[in-house]
Amino acid sequence: MPFISVTRLRIRSLFFLPAFAFHTLRSIRQVRTAAGFLDGNLLPDRHRTYWTMTAWDSQ
Repeated sequence: MPFISVTRLRIRSLFFLPAFAFHTLRSIRQVRTAAGFLDGNLLPDRHRTYWTMTAWDSQ
């Protein structure tokens, strides 16, 4: 049975958005090569809020 992880992050200011984008791209690259990774997605929401969903083959 796959393990699903869901997280939420709200960026408090536009000042932090460039650093968030930079580290998000680095994290995506790293997680795609991780053992057990099945799939994932970054979902933008209102008010500078972002959700992540990743699926893994085990906890």
